Amino acid sequence: PLQLLWINLVTDGAPTVALSQEPPHGRVLDEPPRPTNAPIIARALVFRIAFVALFMAAGTIGTFLWTWVHGDLAQARTVAFATMSVFQLFNIYNTRSLTDSVFRIGLWSNRWVTWGVLFSATLLIAAIHIGFLQTALRTVPLTLGQWGIVVLVSSTVLIAEEIRKWVAPGLFGLEISNSRETARAPVRVR
Repeated sequence: PLQLLWINLVTDGAPTVALSQEPPHGRVLDEPPRPTNAPIIARALVFRIAFVALFMAAGTIGTFLWTWVHGDLAQARTVAFATMSVFQLFNIYNTRSLTDSVFRIGLWSNRWVTWGVLFSATLLIAAIHIGFLQTALRTVPLTLGQWGIVVLVSSTVLIAEEIRKWVAPGLFGLEISNSRETARAPVRVR
């Protein structure tokens, strides 16, 4: 339970706050306002969240099982914790725009997000390699090879979302607005 709190509060905290400094992309002010009866979270966004969540869950479970087979349970738990945390750090770049590639926007264009990710990554490394944090979070040190697997697997969420944005921005059959703030179903006129 403490590891989940760490991921939700510590790993996600700084990058999420940094997203508030994200400049608008495209022609956000030219878009019409959302209808007053539109849901707060549109169906397109729910499907996108589910896609990313399942992707992250599969990667985390995969790294856990791989490490457990080749190591021990404590290492496997730590690798799973690190994988889920690093998935979140890569995914913060996906959330900068629902449809625009982070590489078109500029991977480093929001320096606050970059600093937030670096800060959270540093705290994650501390949680896994500093004694009193290891005790509190029940982690064990990871090898460089294990860290490599964590980063490699976790980076796939960025790649998968970039492919989705490029190949099928409306993958789930719903229009996703060009702005990063909204996702909405097509408006039906009666």
